[in-house]
Amino acid sequence: MAIASLRDVGTFFSDAFNAAFLDENGKPQPVFMGSYGIGIFRLLACLAEAHHDDFGLRLPPFAAPFEIAIVQLKGEESATIAEQLYADLQAAGFSVLLDDRNASPGVKFNDADLRECRCASPFRSAHWRRVAWK
Repeated sequence: MAIASLRDVGTFFSDAFNAAFLDENGKPQPVFMGSYGIGIFRLLACLAEAHHDDFGLRLPPFAAPFEIAIVQLKGEESATIAEQLYADLQAAGFSVLLDDRNASPGVKFNDADLRECRCASPFRSAHWRRVAWK
């Protein structure tokens, strides 16, 4: 995998900024320059190549934008538990994604499995009236 790139920019910038050095004869010569950098898109491509399965991208915890995803299902008790857990986890220093959209459980679990939890967080917590942590 090629993560970094190296480019020969020649004297383009040294000509523009009058950057020169004195050669052995004391005459100014333009500086030949190069550019080396790690591209963010190349890093993402390397992560995708190294961390995927048959369903797509599966980011490791160190690269995920969220550490934990909470799926809140319908019901007032579910909302209370999910919001309290969200607040507690944030207060403990975790980056948390709370899915409190007005969508069906199937849509939320699909999004959590194929998007949020696979790409955004390696851990998921689902809360509804039949499954409530106390």
